[in-house]
Amino acid sequence: MASAWGQGRVGSDTGWPLPRFVSIDRNEANLRAGPGRHYPILAVLQWRDMPVKIVDEYDIWRKVELHDGSGGWLHKVLLDGTRTFLITGKPAVLRDEPAADGAALATFQPGVIVRLEQCPGAWCEVRYGRYRGWVPRDSGWGMLAGEMLD
Repeated sequence: MASAWGQGRVGSDTGWPLPRFVSIDRNEANLRAGPGRHYPILAVLQWRDMPVKIVDEYDIWRKVELHDGSGGWLHKVLLDGTRTFLITGKPAVLRDEPAADGAALATFQPGVIVRLEQCPGAWCEVRYGRYRGWVPRDSGWGMLAGEMLD
Protein backbone atom coordinates (compact mmCIF):
# COMPACT_ATOMS: atom_id res chain seq x y z
CA MET A 1 0.00 0.00 0.00
CA ALA A 2 1.60 3.28 -1.06
CA SER A 3 0.75 6.60 0.46
CA ALA A 4 1.58 10.05 -0.86
CA TRP A 5 1.93 12.53 1.97
CA GLY A 6 3.81 15.45 0.48
CA GLN A 7 3.94 17.25 3.84
CA GLY A 8 7.69 18.04 3.92
CA ARG A 9 8.55 17.20 7.56
CA VAL A 10 9.99 13.90 8.73
CA GLY A 11 10.26 12.28 12.15
CA SER A 12 13.57 12.65 13.97
CA ASP A 13 13.54 8.97 15.02
CA THR A 14 12.05 7.20 12.00
CA GLY A 15 12.66 9.58 9.11
CA TRP A 16 9.05 8.95 8.07
CA PRO A 17 6.74 11.78 7.01
CA LEU A 18 4.99 13.95 9.60
CA PRO A 19 2.14 14.12 10.14
CA ARG A 20 1.05 10.55 9.38
CA PHE A 21 -1.67 8.18 10.53
CA VAL A 22 -1.16 4.89 12.37
CA SER A 23 -3.41 2.90 14.70
CA ILE A 24 -3.32 1.87 18.34
CA ASP A 25 -2.04 -1.71 18.73
CA ARG A 26 -3.24 -2.43 22.30
CA ASN A 27 -6.46 -2.66 24.26
CA GLU A 28 -5.00 -0.13 26.72
CA ALA A 29 -2.57 2.66 25.88
CA ASN A 30 -1.44 5.35 28.33
CA LEU A 31 -1.61 8.77 26.70
CA ARG A 32 0.96 10.93 28.51
CA ALA A 33 1.53 14.65 28.93
CA GLY A 34 5.12 14.35 27.65
CA PRO A 35 7.60 11.96 26.04
CA GLY A 36 8.49 9.73 28.99
CA ARG A 37 7.06 7.42 31.65
CA HIS A 38 7.60 10.08 34.32
CA TYR A 39 5.00 12.36 32.69
CA PRO A 40 1.43 12.14 34.00
CA ILE A 41 -1.12 9.95 32.23
CA LEU A 42 -3.73 12.14 30.55
CA ALA A 43 -5.99 9.26 29.52
CA VAL A 44 -5.99 5.49 29.15
CA LEU A 45 -7.05 4.82 25.58
CA GLN A 46 -9.08 1.61 25.39
CA TRP A 47 -9.87 1.50 21.71
CA ARG A 48 -7.65 -0.97 19.83
CA ASP A 49 -7.23 -0.07 16.14
CA MET A 50 -8.25 3.56 16.72
CA PRO A 51 -6.51 5.80 14.19
CA VAL A 52 -4.15 8.42 15.62
CA LYS A 53 -2.21 11.12 13.83
CA ILE A 54 1.50 11.26 14.66
CA VAL A 55 2.52 14.92 14.64
CA ASP A 56 5.99 14.65 16.23
CA GLU A 57 8.60 12.18 17.44
CA TYR A 58 11.04 12.19 20.33
CA ASP A 59 13.21 9.09 20.66
CA ILE A 60 10.79 6.17 21.34
CA TRP A 61 7.79 8.48 21.91
CA ARG A 62 5.22 9.71 19.42
CA LYS A 63 3.18 12.87 19.89
CA VAL A 64 -0.30 12.06 18.61
CA GLU A 65 -3.53 13.85 17.89
CA LEU A 66 -6.85 12.10 18.42
CA HIS A 67 -10.05 12.45 16.38
CA ASP A 68 -11.50 14.93 18.90
CA GLY A 69 -8.47 17.25 18.65
CA SER A 70 -6.96 16.20 21.98
CA GLY A 71 -3.49 14.77 22.10
CA GLY A 72 -0.50 13.60 24.03
CA TRP A 73 2.41 11.19 23.83
CA LEU A 74 2.39 7.41 23.25
CA HIS A 75 5.28 4.95 23.42
CA LYS A 76 5.99 3.60 19.92
CA VAL A 77 5.33 -0.03 20.93
CA LEU A 78 1.67 0.93 21.45
CA LEU A 79 1.29 1.80 17.76
CA ASP A 80 0.91 -0.17 14.55
CA GLY A 81 1.28 0.93 10.93
CA THR A 82 -2.10 -0.56 9.99
CA ARG A 83 -4.32 2.14 8.51
CA THR A 84 -7.78 2.41 9.98
CA PHE A 85 -10.64 4.86 9.61
CA LEU A 86 -13.05 6.02 12.32
CA ILE A 87 -16.60 6.71 11.15
CA THR A 88 -17.63 10.09 12.56
CA GLY A 89 -20.60 12.45 12.42
CA LYS A 90 -23.48 10.55 10.87
CA PRO A 91 -23.89 6.92 9.73
CA ALA A 92 -21.89 6.00 6.61
CA VAL A 93 -23.38 3.75 3.94
CA LEU A 94 -20.95 1.15 2.58
CA ARG A 95 -21.35 0.98 -1.23
CA ASP A 96 -20.29 -1.69 -3.70
CA GLU A 97 -18.54 0.92 -5.85
CA PRO A 98 -17.11 4.40 -5.22
CA ALA A 99 -20.29 6.30 -6.12
CA ALA A 100 -23.34 7.60 -4.27
CA ASP A 101 -25.59 5.46 -6.48
CA GLY A 102 -23.66 2.24 -5.77
CA ALA A 103 -25.61 -0.56 -4.12
CA ALA A 104 -25.76 -0.26 -0.33
CA LEU A 105 -24.02 -3.16 1.42
CA ALA A 106 -24.15 -2.02 5.06
CA THR A 107 -24.44 1.05 7.24
CA PHE A 108 -21.72 1.93 9.75
CA GLN A 109 -22.66 3.95 12.81
CA PRO A 110 -20.38 6.70 14.18
CA GLY A 111 -17.64 5.15 16.31
CA VAL A 112 -17.12 2.10 14.07
CA ILE A 113 -13.48 1.54 13.08
CA VAL A 114 -12.87 0.03 9.65
CA ARG A 115 -9.63 -1.01 7.91
CA LEU A 116 -8.52 1.26 5.10
CA GLU A 117 -7.70 -0.64 1.92
CA GLN A 118 -7.27 2.31 -0.41
CA CYS A 119 -8.35 5.91 -0.67
CA PRO A 120 -7.49 7.29 -4.09
CA GLY A 121 -9.88 10.24 -3.99
CA ALA A 122 -13.29 11.18 -2.62
CA TRP A 123 -14.11 7.55 -1.76
CA CYS A 124 -12.20 5.10 0.43
CA GLU A 125 -12.31 1.33 0.09
CA VAL A 126 -12.69 -0.18 3.57
CA ARG A 127 -13.09 -3.57 5.21
CA TYR A 128 -15.02 -4.56 8.30
CA GLY A 129 -15.38 -8.26 9.04
CA ARG A 130 -16.96 -9.87 5.99
CA TYR A 131 -17.92 -6.49 4.51
CA ARG A 132 -15.77 -4.73 1.93
CA GLY A 133 -16.79 -1.69 -0.06
CA TRP A 134 -16.59 2.07 -0.36
CA VAL A 135 -17.48 4.97 1.96
CA PRO A 136 -17.11 8.70 1.32
CA ARG A 137 -13.76 10.04 2.49
CA ASP A 138 -15.53 12.78 4.45
CA SER A 139 -17.51 10.22 6.50
CA GLY A 140 -14.68 9.63 8.92
CA TRP A 141 -11.25 10.40 10.33
CA GLY A 142 -7.94 8.78 9.47
CA MET A 143 -6.67 10.43 6.29
CA LEU A 144 -4.64 13.60 5.81
CA ALA A 145 -6.05 16.31 3.56
CA GLY A 146 -4.83 15.60 0.05
CA GLU A 147 -3.38 12.20 1.01
CA MET A 148 -3.88 9.39 -1.48
CA LEU A 149 -3.69 5.78 -0.36
CA ASP A 150 -3.55 2.99 -2.93
